[in-house]
Amino acid sequence: LAFKTDYATMEKELEKYVRQSKYKTSRATFKDKLLFENSMNSAPMSESEANANLGDLLFNLRRYDEAETKLKESLAADPLGGMANATLGMLKMRQEKYGEAESYLEKAVKSESSNYRIYYQYAYVLSHEGKESIQTTISTEKKEKIKNALKKAIEINPSFPGSYDLMAYLSLRTGEDIDEGIDYLSKALKLSPGNQTFMLNLANLYLRKRDIEKAIPIVESVYKTSDEQGIRDYASQLLASLREYQNQVAKAKENGYQISEDSNPGIRMIRREGVDPEKPLTPEEEKARDRDFQNQSINSMMRKPASSKEKRILGYLSKIECKGGSITYTVNTEGVPTKLESEDFESLELMAFKRDMTDLEIGCGSIKRDTFAVVTYLPKMGLKAGVLGTIVAIEFVPEDFILQER
Repeated sequence: LAFKTDYATMEKELEKYVRQSKYKTSRATFKDKLLFENSMNSAPMSESEANANLGDLLFNLRRYDEAETKLKESLAADPLGGMANATLGMLKMRQEKYGEAESYLEKAVKSESSNYRIYYQYAYVLSHEGKESIQTTISTEKKEKIKNALKKAIEINPSFPGSYDLMAYLSLRTGEDIDEGIDYLSKALKLSPGNQTFMLNLANLYLRKRDIEKAIPIVESVYKTSDEQGIRDYASQLLASLREYQNQVAKAKENGYQISEDSNPGIRMIRREGVDPEKPLTPEEEKARDRDFQNQSINSMMRKPASSKEKRILGYLSKIECKGGSITYTVNTEGVPTKLESEDFESLELMAFKRDMTDLEIGCGSIKRDTFAVVTYLPKMGLKAGVLGTIVAIEFVPEDFILQER
């Protein structure tokens, strides 16, 4: 025990102390006289408002089914009720029904102007992938909605760090306004010093800028100090990738290469500078050398296997079917189809190392074009007929990419 005694002895000592009827007191003198309200105004509450408040209370008590019933009763009487729409939107978000959550939160935003969390949750839902599809880009219209909602949340409550972090996430995901994203995360870290999720997001933004020298110390700090195994494992993988990439760049520069300025941040293209004027490389040799460095760089930046049981295949993601509570993927490898499955899209780790991903949306029964990718999965027995395992990650790569097995 913390008090170095047993419960029976502690109870007796407490009883003895209480029976003394003597208690220590402290006296404090305030500089200004305390003011108290001597009156209170009250107003009748409608049935809709009562149900909204009760639903909100039940939601915070995590009694979600009862909360949903009361919130829907409230909205039946007042479809535009701000509290009911906001709480039901957050409830649907917990249920991972992001389309419904967006609809409710959008109504809440229109009717509620003083609650920063409503604007934040609305922005979060808009930026979230959800279970319905894999979207590699965010439309301009949606980006503006997210930014406007977050700016409003910051205006109402500038001390809430989550709004700044989500704004930075938007930069990380789109690859736009990276410096602005770094500024937002710096503000988030001032409000929440040592937040390791924010620190890793900041490191990823520096990685987007190819500023490896700034990214590595941040990830090292998280790896050395984190008590959470999941964060520590992620930091370890990211640190290994950063160092490997750093070595690749150093070797490239030794051989007269430099990072291509016009390539997509995910591709890590390296191009040749003229190091041997007496024997310049032919255009074909330049392309072959660039392709070789591109392959090495992508391989160094790819997700590291979480266990020796994971397997990777390289092929075209060509078909997605959603039936019976699971999603089945077909990956064609040299003409041979491989079937894998997952419970949802949200649990997948996604990364793009190619440029032609604009507006690519992959969802149930819809895939605009076969897409070349490295697919990681865990082999499992007892799945549906023909399904080899559970998919873990999809990494989109150029069609001339060569996977280096570890």
